[in-house]
Amino acid sequence: MGHINLTYKKARDIQEGQIIYYSRGLSDMGRAELRRLIMEETEPCEDRDVERSIFEINEMVPRGGWFEHEEIIHLRMVDRYHGRYRLDFATGI
Repeated sequence: MGHINLTYKKARDIQEGQIIYYSRGLSDMGRAELRRLIMEETEPCEDRDVERSIFEINEMVPRGGWFEHEEIIHLRMVDRYHGRYRLDFATGI
């Protein structure tokens, strides 16, 4: 089985789509905070079109599971309900 490669540009495009998806329903401030947090962990890259190992890309561009970190889930729930943490939203109760 061969190695999986991805360009930084494609990974950032995927990340951007996920930012849009996970920030739906957030206030402008909540969207800005979500973007700030993920960009703090996104490494810059000058060679955006060079294919790299998916393992290297995963270190450079957080996606997918990053949005499931406790801090991010909390931000999304608190912002979405204007500071009122909704237990039923968090637990399905």
